Amino acid sequence: SLVRQLGGTVYLLAALALPCTAAANPVTPYFAGELGYAALERSNDHRSRDDTLSLAFEGGIALSPALAVGLRAGGWTIAPYDFNTPEKGESLSLLSVSLRHHPPVLPRLLLSGHAGWVRHIDSTVGAREGSGTGLALGLGYDFPMRSRLCLTPVLEFSQGTFRTDTGVPGTTETTRYRALSLGI
Repeated sequence: SLVRQLGGTVYLLAALALPCTAAANPVTPYFAGELGYAALERSNDHRSRDDTLSLAFEGGIALSPALAVGLRAGGWTIAPYDFNTPEKGESLSLLSVSLRHHPPVLPRLLLSGHAGWVRHIDSTVGAREGSGTGLALGLGYDFPMRSRLCLTPVLEFSQGTFRTDTGVPGTTETTRYRALSLGI
């Protein structure tokens, strides 16, 4: 069932979560995964809003118990892909450099940010791909599950722009996007 699949996915992503505290060694690798729901809004000549799935994976180095830097790959599914009908599907992805901070005063609080390259893929016949830049800011809270494993609900705001070639030489269409995601 869908509930069982989502539960298994959440457990898998929790197993990859950022350690609650970095080890005594100041340079500790970390891995994180996030699965969630997003309200994605795009605007160019017209506005569109999609309620969609968000998914991200991140890995990097915890420089201290309070600070980590890494690389993140994530995004949003706008229209589901169908392997039987390749001309269906649309997504927006963000490959970025990330920064995570756990303030010493509230060590379970997570402040995160990432910025990078955005890619828009639309498999509809005649559609064109776009690329641009984006950034995101997040706020989360660590719930320890084991000694170095946390489940961290995160509220994240993302925004950016991407340009798509219109097919007319020398002209592009700029689309702005904003997303509010709630994930684990």
